[in-house]
Amino acid sequence: MSARRAGARRASRFYFWGFIGLLAGVVSAVVSFAWLGSHKPAPRLDSATLCPIDQPLAAHTILFIDTTDRLLPLHVDALRMAIVEERDALPVHGRFTLLFLAAGAPFEPEQMLSLCNPGDGRALNWLHEGQALAEKHWKKAFGAPIDAAVRRLANVPEANRSPILQGISAISRRADFSSRVGLRRLVVVSDLLQHDPGLYTHYQTGISWSAFTSGLLARQVPAILEGVSVRIEYLQRPQVTAFQGVEHVAFWRHWLRSAGADNIEINGAARSRQAGPQTLEARQHGPRAP
Repeated sequence: MSARRAGARRASRFYFWGFIGLLAGVVSAVVSFAWLGSHKPAPRLDSATLCPIDQPLAAHTILFIDTTDRLLPLHVDALRMAIVEERDALPVHGRFTLLFLAAGAPFEPEQMLSLCNPGDGRALNWLHEGQALAEKHWKKAFGAPIDAAVRRLANVPEANRSPILQGISAISRRADFSSRVGLRRLVVVSDLLQHDPGLYTHYQTGISWSAFTSGLLARQVPAILEGVSVRIEYLQRPQVTAFQGVEHVAFWRHWLRSAGADNIEINGAARSRQAGPQTLEARQHGPRAP
């Protein structure tokens, strides 16, 4: 082999391995950049609530429970399912607040807990972070307190009034539920039977939207729900079927929409035999033209 051909081969090998080295360096840099981008410094957290101190909330789900009437076993099941679904759907550092209706203080729902999700470790890389440790911390700091709060609901006393509209109005004005929060959800677990003796009640035949809007209560309970997704777990009670049904559900849809609510979801609502052929909107605006 001539010296010229040997030199050419050595040069070829040099350029080949040089190219491989350069390619490996580029790939390593890209992977490192992606890793650093996905591992931002953890925010400072409040020790009591586990919520970020130095940044706004990314999400806040408020679960509002009407305990002014006894919760039947099937109601408790619906409540537990709603809590588990909403809790597990919450992003890391999103806030979960559990409130129940306080009949004695209509505009001051009682708070059972308000915590942020610290993350259960499912998104962690087991090679460099303790997934099992994160899951254990999640159960102790976030999962267990919520479970305990649900058990305490069984001991909340019943009441002779149900100021549901007032409670939702107050919730809509919470500082930690303002438009600065990224994703906001309001979950209401209730039979939705507003009852304020002497002021306004749903315990009557037929629900008139015009009668409500012309009364004092309508002026007391304006809500601010623009940008809020609303989920209702509609608790039907056998003894009050005459007051629940199509017209009753239509009243609440109308009120929530008038407050600007988005994506209104009502679960558990069934048609009532007592409901007449006209919906609430039909009563308000008259029958549709043929």
